[in-house]
Amino acid sequence: MHNKMTEKILRATILFFDSNPSGRVATRFSRDMTMLDVPLPPITMLVTQGLLRTLSVVISVSIINPYLIVVGFLGLLYMMHIVNTGIAPMIESQKLDMIFYGPINQTYTMVINGLVTLRSYR
Repeated sequence: MHNKMTEKILRATILFFDSNPSGRVATRFSRDMTMLDVPLPPITMLVTQGLLRTLSVVISVSIINPYLIVVGFLGLLYMMHIVNTGIAPMIESQKLDMIFYGPINQTYTMVINGLVTLRSYR
């Protein structure tokens, strides 16, 4: 994923860099890679364990009382509806988060670049 992101940035047009500050691009790289490196392995393990537990419970329930599968299926449909309804606000909140943190990182990048210039000219 990181290689694809880097390739897209390297091949981007000048208009992309004019409309997106360097701080926003740096924020995007650091957050995406942090999300892949830090929480993904434990979450993957928890999801796998949860799926295996769910499978064992479904098998046990279907043997003991098959009518509960209908109730569980209706609950699953309701949960899918809630998730689909909540996706759009979650995406919008992520966009707002990037908009507000982008200028902070851009300013930080400009300060670092300015320090190199100031040190070279004393």
